[in-house]
Amino acid sequence: MGNKVLVRIFGIPIKGCKPGKSWEDAARITREILTSKFGESVDVEYIEFLPSRWKQFPEVVDLIRAGEAQIPIVMVNDVMISSGGKIDVGRIERYLLGMGLKKL
Repeated sequence: MGNKVLVRIFGIPIKGCKPGKSWEDAARITREILTSKFGESVDVEYIEFLPSRWKQFPEVVDLIRAGEAQIPIVMVNDVMISSGGKIDVGRIERYLLGMGLKKL
């Protein structure tokens, strides 16, 4: 597999959130874990999904409006693999392995 895989994590700011407990922090930890396992083959991007960003990701807005997704949303190469609850790094890892990515 020659192309880099893009993992996007859509989150929102949480008012009064303790340091280290935000979706952005969880995305950073996810990035660290996945890049330690897959290296440069994977890129993890956190998107703070505020109304100002909705036009950039109409497919995500459609999923939320249809009741098919809730924050946090994890997408791999524009395919939603999870939504709501927690960011499950193991699930992302299994999905990447299923795509043919190899661990370092």
